Parts: sequence; structure tokens; C-alpha cells
Amino acid sequence: MRIALRFLPALLWMGVIYRTSATPGLKSVPLVQRVGLLPSDLDPATLNLLELLIRKSAHLLSYALLAWLLLWALSAVLGRRQALWTAFGLTLLYAASDELHQAFVPMREGRLTDVLIDAAGAALGLGAAFWRAASPLRSSIWWKAMLTRILLWFLGRGICACAALDSRVQAEVHGWADGVRIMMEVDPSGPAMALEKRGGRLRFLGVREVVPADLVIAFKHLDGALPVLLGLVSVARGYAERRMTMRGDIAFGMSVVRVMLLVEAYLFPGLITRRIMQRVPAREVSMARIYLSTLLAPHGR
Repeated sequence: MRIALRFLPALLWMGVIYRTSATPGLKSVPLVQRVGLLPSDLDPATLNLLELLIRKSAHLLSYALLAWLLLWALSAVLGRRQALWTAFGLTLLYAASDELHQAFVPMREGRLTDVLIDAAGAALGLGAAFWRAASPLRSSIWWKAMLTRILLWFLGRGICACAALDSRVQAEVHGWADGVRIMMEVDPSGPAMALEKRGGRLRFLGVREVVPADLVIAFKHLDGALPVLLGLVSVARGYAERRMTMRGDIAFGMSVVRVMLLVEAYLFPGLITRRIMQRVPAREVSMARIYLSTLLAPHGR
């Protein structure tokens, strides 16, 4: 079961890629403009150039991440070299199937050149992973730390997305003092993620430590953090099993935990939340809207 669950991040990322590809006539630049990352008065030539650069960069990075996630999952059941080539083959197969799928989506088209870009992205991701994991003694820790960084980034931005779109999270955040800082970290000297309420809005400070922090939620080690961040164990159970500790005001901490329980219902599919939570909170907005805000909105501003 644990080995099967290692494939969950790769499958979720495949779903994100599929959902994006299934959107007819999706344009990247208007989305980026909508969240305020680009000015709205660009000339057509600049728009076309930016559209090309953003789309091709998205192809490269999306499939680099997919190959990396597949390699991480496959390394539990295969030797390193076999896992490397299998991850590359599966990534290339999915890239080809995705371009074939786009050929049947209105206002989209499948391109062989995009498959080649995807293959380059896969090679880039696997090459980076192979280089970083060259030392067998450090490889396991490096994989876990990198995955934890990705998950903390997604969780931090997901909390900010829910604070902007869910009225229950908004009500909790409204009661927090302006300027308050929250940090989630992994001891000893592991990855960390920080949030701050500023100007009445919750902001993502990045995957880094902040000093001082008004509330610190600390996992005791990477092996304790990953089951919670992957949705294998609920936040409530994580506290009950003493995987994590809290330093700061208890009442404020309980408010943060209530927010995290609501966020879990958005970030994880119903199949997972029904298994790890006694009562799953209803969603006020769609998961797709939360995911889009998590990935694209400027939560750090």
C-alpha cells in the first residue's frame, strides 16, 4: 500500500496536465495578466511571443516535474538505472498521449515538437535528480527533503487560496492579528514554509524560515511530515500521533488547525479525505478554482 501511494503525486500531476490540456483554446498570457503578473496593455507581437515562451516553458517544466515524481515512485521498486529509463519512457508515453488528446480538443492541436520539448523536460528533470542523488548515502534524504519542499510550497499557497475564496477560512483569518506570522518547519534543519497576515490578507512568504514567528508548527522529522503532507494521515491524527508540535498561543494554533482541516478538503480528492477524516467539510468553491489560484495567483504580494 505504501509503495502504491508513492505514485499518488505523479498521478495527481498527470491529472493537472490532463485538465489543462482539456480546456479548449486555453491562452496562458490572459491568465497571467488576470492575476496581475503582466501588464494588460501589451502589443500583439509581444503577446504572441510571451504566449509562445510561457507555453513552451510550461511544457518543459511540467514534464521535468512529472519525470522526477515518477522516478521517485519507481525507485521504491526498481534499481536506479531501471527506474531512470522507466520514468523517462512513461513520461514520453504520457506526453505523446496528451498531444494526441489535444488533437481532439476544440481550438487545440497536437504537435510533435511539443512531445520533443516534453522529452527534453523529462531529460532535464531526470538528469538533475540523477546528479543530486549521485551519493547513495544522501539520496534518500534528498528525495524526501525535495518532495517536502514541493508539498510545503503547495500547502502554503493552497492556504492562501482558500483564505481568498472560502468564507469559513476568511472568518478564521479575520480574527488573526495583522502582522502575525506562521511557520511550518521540519526538524532538525529541514524545509520550512511561512505565512503572514498583512493588510488584512494572508500572504505566502515562501519555502523558508522566518524569525520571529508567532506560531511554529514543527514536524519532528521528514518521515513524520510526509504522511501528513501527502494526505496519508490527517492533520488531527498527526497531532494525536505526536508527529508534530506547536509553539505559540494555543487558541491561535487551534484556529490555524481548523483552517488546515478545511484546506485538506480542497487539496485532496474525496477518496482520500473520506479515508483520513471523520467528517469531511463541504466545499464552497470547486477544487479546480482553488488549484488554479494556488498555482497562479500572486499570494506573496
